[in-house]
Amino acid sequence: MPLPDEVATARKRIFRDGYDISFGELVSLYEKQELIIQPEYQRLFRWDQTQKTRFIESLLLNIPIPPIFVFSDEHGRWELVDGLQRVSTVLEFMGLRKDADGNLVAPFACDGTALLPSLKGVLWPQDDAAQGDAAANGEVQAAIHDGPAAPPAAAAAEPNPAAEEEASALPLPLQLTVRRSRVRVEILGQETDAHAKYELFQRLNSGGTNLSEQELRNCVIIAINRSAFDRIRQMVANPDFARLAKIGDERINRQYLSELVVRFIVLRHHEYQRGLDVHEYLDKGIISVIENEAFDWDAEQRTFEATMNVIFAASGEDAFSKNARFSLAMFEFITLGLSKAIDRGDAVDPADMRERIASVQNLPAALRYSGIGVRGTQRLASFVTPFAEQHFRPR
Repeated sequence: MPLPDEVATARKRIFRDGYDISFGELVSLYEKQELIIQPEYQRLFRWDQTQKTRFIESLLLNIPIPPIFVFSDEHGRWELVDGLQRVSTVLEFMGLRKDADGNLVAPFACDGTALLPSLKGVLWPQDDAAQGDAAANGEVQAAIHDGPAAPPAAAAAEPNPAAEEEASALPLPLQLTVRRSRVRVEILGQETDAHAKYELFQRLNSGGTNLSEQELRNCVIIAINRSAFDRIRQMVANPDFARLAKIGDERINRQYLSELVVRFIVLRHHEYQRGLDVHEYLDKGIISVIENEAFDWDAEQRTFEATMNVIFAASGEDAFSKNARFSLAMFEFITLGLSKAIDRGDAVDPADMRERIASVQNLPAALRYSGIGVRGTQRLASFVTPFAEQHFRPR
């Protein structure tokens, strides 16, 4: 197909609209649950104090803000796809952001910056509902007069300790500046092809280093098939798996356990094509699975749990270790080979499994393709997929 035709075809897969909106309006949509931030997306909110302060500074200085992207669902609600850090920062600054469990997150105080040193310690006022009414009234007055509402006469009263304590509150005119700052919202209609949504989500969110491959993948799984994501989480929670997957807290926080479950599923159901980027293989494989309405999740979960149970019973918590460290190669090889044996109904003797698991590291292909520095493409093509199933077949 000629390139112009390919471009025209690809464009038809994405239905897009957009317009400018104020952060005050976005906050209102969030409070009315018309702007949805999936709980799993919220767990990815990782901006540190400096990044959050710089964004508030950008709003106060009227610096242009990059657009945010949302999906429009069948009810017309917007699900935030890109812009989580920016929107969540404003919500948290105002004391309105809720965590994944629905609890309000404590608002943060800004740091000082080179341009705005007096921003240090500044908080969004959290007094009571009257403060919100005053801000709303001030916003209306500002809109009418194209400027901030005049401070009340009481502001000229004698200073007192309470007033001095309130000196760190963001002044009303600057509150209105934040509320009235505008951002472009690009809206993807519900007609947008699921694969196009996935590709767009990856392109929007993979430019920096904030999200891991699996964090991106999790968000896409949620968008396409929430029940499949819940199944993966159930598998992650399996106690035998938790004992076997000996990884650090940082990797756990970056959803590496979910990635291991995805690898287990994809390796079992999708043949690896030599040379294909491993994460692209995992992306395409898991999407194919979660879009398959006939996929038997009950059977898959039973096989996963049985596999982990046999491995732990046979070899203990170091079954996936190599040189005293967790080895992805050992995990892929052992779980793929043993799970296929369980699928076939082969007899699984603990002593035999212990010997077979221990012998994996000494296989010629393992010695060559499972060490540090070996690319994932080589590992899968030359070690895992050719030999795993064969290694665990009855002798």
